[in-house]
Amino acid sequence: MSRALAREAADASRDRDAVTRLAADTAAYKAEVTRLTTQAHVFQALRCAATGQPLELPALHFLCGHSFNARALGDNDRECPLCAPEFK
Repeated sequence: MSRALAREAADASRDRDAVTRLAADTAAYKAEVTRLTTQAHVFQALRCAATGQPLELPALHFLCGHSFNARALGDNDRECPLCAPEFK
């Protein structure tokens, strides 16, 4: 019985730690969203991330920091092709 209680206490402690960590992550994400919606973001890339060629108008810039010539992206202009696989 005491082993079961000790296991439950350890599980509860791990769960509290996870909740604390997730709450901190959530606060950081909220702060990032606030920053992205209230502050300007300067894009300074000079080269297309796909081809390495100099950027030409029209160019597309993503918040991840990658920039592309529009013709290098084709119809895939809603998400960064370099970062999208990481989030799928």
